[in-house]
Amino acid sequence: MAQPTFGTDTQDAVYNLARIEDYHRLNCPSRVLYQKVVQAPWEGTTGITSASAAKTFSDTGITTTNTRAGMVLQIREPADGTDVRDNGDYEVISVATGSVVVDRVWPWGSLTGLSFRFYYHDHHYDPATSPAFVQTASFPFVVMLNPSEQRLTKYGFDRARDAIVVMSAKILTDLGITPHIGDRFKDPQGNEHEIQEMRPADFWQNSSVPLRWVGASDVTHKNVVIA
Repeated sequence: MAQPTFGTDTQDAVYNLARIEDYHRLNCPSRVLYQKVVQAPWEGTTGITSASAAKTFSDTGITTTNTRAGMVLQIREPADGTDVRDNGDYEVISVATGSVVVDRVWPWGSLTGLSFRFYYHDHHYDPATSPAFVQTASFPFVVMLNPSEQRLTKYGFDRARDAIVVMSAKILTDLGITPHIGDRFKDPQGNEHEIQEMRPADFWQNSSVPLRWVGASDVTHKNVVIA
């Protein structure tokens, strides 16, 4: 790889991104990252809250197809909007055409013209329509396994093994992938891990350019019989 002319932070960052990419491609086996199907939230600006105790939210756009029990209703009327007194997150309990019932009473109630959106708890993942993970891509990244642990619980021993995953930021950018909490991968022993923490890391000097993404996960086998 030809070395660029140094002298600016941008040139240095590009060079180091490429070096990390080369390391991953030369030294790491390709692994599959599985991600959930993402469904964008839908939103509106004409929501209506019922009287406080009725716990009903109405909008002409609500249908039993685009809204389901278990979703989150987020009322987010801006400070300069109609009224902010019912702002907050509410869990949808039941759905009818044009309205939903939520899990608790409105702080104020009987407000109109509210800005809102509906979304799913887990990355907008809808288990009713997208029950499976999809194979996003196969690309080289590092999986480092920590020693396994035995954890004594009420029902026996659990055997757990933590893993650290390191991904090249440039490879992710080239593939158009953003890793998330909840994504899954397999370690060299074939055990499936779910990412529980994921963040950009190793920013170049004082820039906002991350060189890597680093995540943590664990796999736990419940109630293992210890010989």
